[in-house]
Amino acid sequence: MKYSSELVQTMRDALEAVMATVPADQSVLGLKAAVAQSILQAAAQGQTSFDGLVTSASGQLQTIISMLS
Repeated sequence: MKYSSELVQTMRDALEAVMATVPADQSVLGLKAAVAQSILQAAAQGQTSFDGLVTSASGQLQTIISMLS
């Protein structure tokens, strides 16, 4: 799927915002890539706003951390 440069930047900003909320002791190997993947999936399903992408990824954060730990 091709995304506009504006949406790509919004997704990057959302990724950084979500990662900034992760405590250092929960930052596991592969976490950033998995969060990025969840943001891409949300965008593919039509979520294009910064807040929506952050909310979507944040809602999956603990599940992602548990799967990677």
